Amino acid sequence: MVFNQKTTETDWNLDESRTLIQALIKDFYKNNLNNFADPTKQKELVSAGKEISQIIILFNRLQKLINRNTPQKMWWDEIPRILIPDNRNTIQRELAELSKALIFAIEALRESSSNINIAQAIRFDVERIVCKYEHPITGFIINPFLSVHRSPSTTTKVIFGLISAVFIYG
Repeated sequence: MVFNQKTTETDWNLDESRTLIQALIKDFYKNNLNNFADPTKQKELVSAGKEISQIIILFNRLQKLINRNTPQKMWWDEIPRILIPDNRNTIQRELAELSKALIFAIEALRESSSNINIAQAIRFDVERIVCKYEHPITGFIINPFLSVHRSPSTTTKVIFGLISAVFIYG
């Protein structure tokens, strides 16, 4: 893997990961420049490009969450954390690991644009965890809706819609 060559687990830098993502995207388009003329591979490459753009947007959301959860010295830090533990360090470590997973998804797309299902599965899992941290109160409601929305089964979507309509209108 590319990202293990420059950094270790203890000193993961978001700026380095951003430049690594840019290098992977440039490499993806440079490797597949000749394939855009082929109509059979063109649709696959366009969908891989869309997936890369969604991964980049998710990476930016992830970076905002990491910056928001940086440990800071506040006046209430003097009060012992008995009722509400300070877990910003663990959240920040988890989000840094998720950024590594996003880089792995882009790397899988760079290797072959037919790996789009792998990249989508990684992005969906990361997006579920990011939603949990972005919306701590309503995240447990948003995530099931996103899971059903991404489901390939139309029957599941219709049944979930009818059940949720009963609760909303009831």
